[in-house]
Amino acid sequence: FYPAATAFSHSIAAFGMKAHTKKKQGNIAQQLRAFAAETAKLQKPGAEPLTEVLARWVGAHLALAAQKASKEADGAGIPSALLRDLTADVVSLRKGDHSAERLRIEKEWLAIERKKTREFMEKEFKEWAKDPKNQDLLLELVLGKRLTPEEKARKINEIFGIEEPGGLSEEALKKIKHAAGLL
Repeated sequence: FYPAATAFSHSIAAFGMKAHTKKKQGNIAQQLRAFAAETAKLQKPGAEPLTEVLARWVGAHLALAAQKASKEADGAGIPSALLRDLTADVVSLRKGDHSAERLRIEKEWLAIERKKTREFMEKEFKEWAKDPKNQDLLLELVLGKRLTPEEKARKINEIFGIEEPGGLSEEALKKIKHAAGLL
C-alpha cells in the first residue's frame, strides 16, 4: 500500500511513471497507450468497462489512504494538503461517474426518441396511404408500372377471386376498398 500522503496522483508513480521531464512524460504516454491496447484485448463483450473497475479500485485506494492518514494524524486531523489532494481525486472520480450516468440517460432518451419518430412516421404513412391520390402511386411503386383502370380492375378481381367478365362495379370497388381500410 502506498503512503497516505501521496494519495491517488502517486499511484501512477507506483508503476515507475514519475513525470519529471518531457522525455519521461512521452515515455509515460507511450506506456499508457500500450497498456490501453493490451487491456482492450482483455475486455470481453458485455463485460463491465475497464474504467468502471479501475474507478472502483481507485476509490477503494483513496478510502484506504484517507483512513491511514487519519490514523497517522492521531486525532489531529488529516493534513489540509493531503485532504485537498484526496478531495480533488474523489471529485475527479465522481465527475467520471456523473458523465457516465449522463451518457446512459442520453442514450436511453435517444432510443425513446427514435421509437417515437418511427411510430410517428408509420402513422403518417398510413394516413398518407389512405388518400386515394396516393394509392395509385403506391400501386405503381409496388408493381413497378402504372396501371390503366382496366388493368387495375383485373388485378382487384384477381386478388379477390372474382371471375366476372365485366369486372367490378364502382359500388363493389368502394366496398372492397373500405373493407381493406383504404377508404
